[in-house]
Amino acid sequence: MKTTIELADDLAKRARAHAAKEGTTLRALVERGLRSVLDADEESRHPQARGVRSPYAVADDSKWLGQSGRFQLRDASVGGCGLRGQFREAGWRRVRAAIYEGRGG
Repeated sequence: MKTTIELADDLAKRARAHAAKEGTTLRALVERGLRSVLDADEESRHPQARGVRSPYAVADDSKWLGQSGRFQLRDASVGGCGLRGQFREAGWRRVRAAIYEGRGG
């Protein structure tokens, strides 16, 4: 949803600088702040739910966070030699055609 908010000049400058430092957008920063406040408010109204985690949550969230505290995908490379010879110089259309060959794609 698109909306307009008015921010104090000093707050807007600090927020833009913070977003730039984190490599994110002002929109993402505002969304993160709103979620944080709303989640904290929800927890304060329902203290019995505090500490309850989703069954889909990762047991140790810290292993997914880089030094900046932001999500960082782990290196899942397999140490191979890249694409097979026939695909090394091929464009995406050729690779896609090979993937779906015989599958109606």
